[in-house]
Amino acid sequence: MNKSASEIRLAARTALRGHWAEAAMLAFVYLVINGTLSHLNVLFSILLLPLGWGFAITFLRHRRGIDDSFNIQHLCDGYKEFSRILPTLFMKELYVILWILAFMIPYVVMFLFVVVFMKDVDLPSISSVLSPEIWENEEGYPTLAGLMLILLLIIPPCIPSFVKSLSYSMTNYILYENEQMGTKAIDLSMKMMNGHKMELFLLHLSFIGWGILSILTLGIGYIWLVPYKNASLAEFYEYVKTKYDQNNTNNDEYQRLER
Repeated sequence: MNKSASEIRLAARTALRGHWAEAAMLAFVYLVINGTLSHLNVLFSILLLPLGWGFAITFLRHRRGIDDSFNIQHLCDGYKEFSRILPTLFMKELYVILWILAFMIPYVVMFLFVVVFMKDVDLPSISSVLSPEIWENEEGYPTLAGLMLILLLIIPPCIPSFVKSLSYSMTNYILYENEQMGTKAIDLSMKMMNGHKMELFLLHLSFIGWGILSILTLGIGYIWLVPYKNASLAEFYEYVKTKYDQNNTNNDEYQRLER
């Protein structure tokens, strides 16, 4: 039986009951470290990937009733297996970026073709797009039409990469379940998420209201939203894992995700 986003969130809230303060404190520490160091340069962002892994896995451990799950030292668990965790998470992020570039480059090429080779063509649609008035008003601020054109250039190429990011989203948990598995966890995540990407998208979508409330509290609400969302993702993994186990028990090539 499929679970709705509201059912998954309810299960996450149930799991966090009595532990909100611990989860919020852990989220605060993680957000401070990640927010401070990730903005220094790209290298720091890459080196922080295992930290994000440790944070995500904390909620799966708690979901399974493991004691002391919200101990801050568990944030560093990813660095204990640095040679396995970092390359896999790096490849996962790289795949998403490559998907963006794969669809972004044709859009950029077409736009440059219009600008460079068709600027003298006497077509109202082309001349209007190339007109400076389309992009900025008399005060020098971007116009609504200009912003819409930019969005039309950016959003379509990002859609395939977003879909792929949903496919890769179970990688963190699979790495935790399979201590000998590396980049193959990405492939297994894609298999597990087959037929469940829309469900995960709707789960993410259901947090928009909470995100707006967090913004209205000047960001303070994120200290509780981040644990809530990560607990929901851990719950979603358990749901998808159960579904995958049921559908692949007779598959000789399948390895059950049990520790």
